[in-house]
Amino acid sequence: MFYNKINNPKINFYRVILNCFLVIVYMSNYSGCETTSLYNVPPGDLNTGSTAEIKKIELKNGTVIDCAGKLIMIEREPDSSLVYVILTDEPVNTKSGGDQKAVKSGNVRIPEKDIRALTMENMGSNSTTTGLAVGGFLVILALIIALIAVGNSMSQPWGN
Repeated sequence: MFYNKINNPKINFYRVILNCFLVIVYMSNYSGCETTSLYNVPPGDLNTGSTAEIKKIELKNGTVIDCAGKLIMIEREPDSSLVYVILTDEPVNTKSGGDQKAVKSGNVRIPEKDIRALTMENMGSNSTTTGLAVGGFLVILALIIALIAVGNSMSQPWGN
């Protein structure tokens, strides 16, 4: 019964509008212009607590520790120095020179005095670009609907 009403030629125009509306809703939910950028931070600039934004830790000896996808706790030691604890059950990948290796699994503790730089990831959305993209799509969609409406009105015989 419902299928027959939806496929009724009299409501063809409304069905097109409904489909276009559903496409717009889908696009607005899943199309966000989100950008990520990496930036370096000196180790003393972060507060104690947990973070997942640290992607790499570069040590003073040149070793780079890959922290992507790992939670890092920043703790204060009894002597008031900071220590970075990588919380993981998997081996932590390090890169020194051209060699890449996995170090011990479990919590890895790195004193702040051994760290040269922290590479952090900043995620942000660009609302202007998203707005222009969705607005441009809406204008094109309105033109298509107008052309369909004009085509439907011209194909119907006059005088009925």
